[in-house]
Amino acid sequence: MLFRAQTQVESKIVDQFVHAYDNMDVNYITSEDVVSALNTTIQAVWVDYKPVWGTVLYEIQDWFDTLRTINDTEWNIPNEQNTPEFWDTWENALYYLRIAVVNSVFGNFKIDAIQDLYDAGELDDLSLDEANTKAYDNTTERFYLVVSL
Repeated sequence: MLFRAQTQVESKIVDQFVHAYDNMDVNYITSEDVVSALNTTIQAVWVDYKPVWGTVLYEIQDWFDTLRTINDTEWNIPNEQNTPEFWDTWENALYYLRIAVVNSVFGNFKIDAIQDLYDAGELDDLSLDEANTKAYDNTTERFYLVVSL
């Protein structure tokens, strides 16, 4: 059940995140439009899987704030004209937002991989993004192992 929920949510958000600004029906896209589209996707997930940790909300807000720093013209030019900084910010935001949301799905099933890392003493030198990534990797690895057996 959990593995199915996780893969369904992850599939859905990856698709919607990747196409967040491709499918906007506006003449001039702003960073705020992109944040709004991403937030709509996240809120749709949270209808069924509410976040159980406050840090998820802070991390998502931090990434939304980072996306808001992108100059609006970047969203309105051909992809090949975007700056490397734009692509780094966009790709990192999508990556870390996805992980934060999927980790919150795990939390709904009482899986707290961050606590597992804390208990193992593995959080000391990790940023919040790094901790979430490690928690995500550890948890999905467990499920892939179970499914492959």
